[in-house]
Amino acid sequence: MSRLFEEHEKQYITYVLENERLLTLRIKDIISVEFYYGEIIITTMSAVHKFRTNVKQEKARLTAMHFLKTHQGYYVNPDHVQKICSDCIYCAKDIRIPVSTRQRKKLLEEFHQYFAKPQLPPVF
Repeated sequence: MSRLFEEHEKQYITYVLENERLLTLRIKDIISVEFYYGEIIITTMSAVHKFRTNVKQEKARLTAMHFLKTHQGYYVNPDHVQKICSDCIYCAKDIRIPVSTRQRKKLLEEFHQYFAKPQLPPVF
């Protein structure tokens, strides 16, 4: 049973909203996340969700889920990145995410690391 719960945690993220409703989202459906004055704005393939949250805790959670920080308050799911430009990232559904000058180099390194294939040992 605990293994089943662990698998669920790897694929889904759950939020408790102000009216004590639960919002459960598939991680791979999340395109981007924006933080704005204590609120979180989550853009998914099917909707945009906006609610209040603990920003520091959510930023740590997103980093652990391999979301990439593009700018102060902006995170993107690398699986939805279609094009990286010098000042923005284009994602699925024509979503444009800003990229700061400070974050650009680190963002590119993390992006390449995320998609890097493990090297196979040479065959003799």
